Amino acid sequence: MALFMQKLESVIEPWSILLGQTRLSCETPSSDPRVFSVLKVLDAVIANGDDRLLSRLAQAHLARVLDILEARVAMERQNGHLHRRNGYRNASIVLDIYLSAQDVVLPRRTLIERKRVAKRWSELAGAWPLFLLVYSEEAEEIMQHRNLPDNAMIRLIASRVFAESPSQLFETCEYWTEAVEAAVVANRPIDNRVMGSLRTETRRWERVAQSAA
Repeated sequence: MALFMQKLESVIEPWSILLGQTRLSCETPSSDPRVFSVLKVLDAVIANGDDRLLSRLAQAHLARVLDILEARVAMERQNGHLHRRNGYRNASIVLDIYLSAQDVVLPRRTLIERKRVAKRWSELAGAWPLFLLVYSEEAEEIMQHRNLPDNAMIRLIASRVFAESPSQLFETCEYWTEAVEAAVVANRPIDNRVMGSLRTETRRWERVAQSAA
């Protein structure tokens, strides 16, 4: 738990900033320039290997953004605001949008793979993105390997990790996920007071770990 809190302390501020830059609602039209901006920001963070924890969170958020876009595309097609092409699925339209957001021309399969990896991270996160901080660096290799478990197996792995995790971990993930999202919605930065509270909690768990050693 102490290690998790240390990771949380290191990532909470950049994560809140990233969420603020990449907010997307179900009401945002699929052709809105903000959609392209959000996808570009997420891709940049994912590509930056300097902060693996933030990259994990960005990939799970990318999966969420693509799901939101797919729901929006479905609504626009149903309302007649988007041209229907027979046999062309909503997911394919979203992938077209994602391709259009790239600064360089990429093969379609590259973004399909990027989406697949993002979905895997989302499955490992479960209800709380911050739960991704639990996993070791070995998870990075698992996520990138094409021949390793499919999403169903990833969900099974995640369910086992959830079952073996202490209740305090879930409570902490839930609390800070909601706190960060509330701050983003209110356009309120993670300030010194919030960081001070987090540091105090981190030190408390470090003392617990030391006394148990």
